Amino acid sequence: MYSKSVGISNGAAVNVTDEGEAVHGVWVAIMVHTNCERRVADRLEHLSFECYIPVQEEIHCWSDRMKKVQRMVIPSIVFVRCQESRFVELRRQSLVRGLLTNPGEGKPAKIPDAEIERLRFMLGQSDVPVELDGNVRQLEIGSRVIVMRGVFRGLEGTVCYMRDGTLHVGVLLQGLGYAHVEIDKKDIREI
Repeated sequence: MYSKSVGISNGAAVNVTDEGEAVHGVWVAIMVHTNCERRVADRLEHLSFECYIPVQEEIHCWSDRMKKVQRMVIPSIVFVRCQESRFVELRRQSLVRGLLTNPGEGKPAKIPDAEIERLRFMLGQSDVPVELDGNVRQLEIGSRVIVMRGVFRGLEGTVCYMRDGTLHVGVLLQGLGYAHVEIDKKDIREI
């Protein structure tokens, strides 16, 4: 995974404002120009922003060779942790098209730390492709579950839907949709 922290307290207690926002900032999703995710993240990290690009390593096969590549799970999106006072600075960066907002609102959508951590966990543990389904309306949002066995042990999510008889458990990313992965029914428990 491509993730680098800059200027973050290493395990130390973090102060919280009256509104519950941690002093180190909130996660937001920025939209960037195609194939510029890493370049934008590097530039922002140089400016002391914490960035996260969800990628998954895959093996691509051609007739003459095989190669490991990192696939962008959410193309043209970079997650950035920052103070609300620095949102303007984010918008001014070249190659940044804008900040993702909740429908009907003009301000950037704040993504909880737990959702980013669950996405990191899911991508780090999965040996099958993790997909993002942005069309939440078509999903049957079901029971909250926790994975009890296997590489995803401890992951909490929502049963998204069945596809060809297999269960898909997802982590909702506000404003983007579900990152979901196939899990055997016997490995989950409803919470």
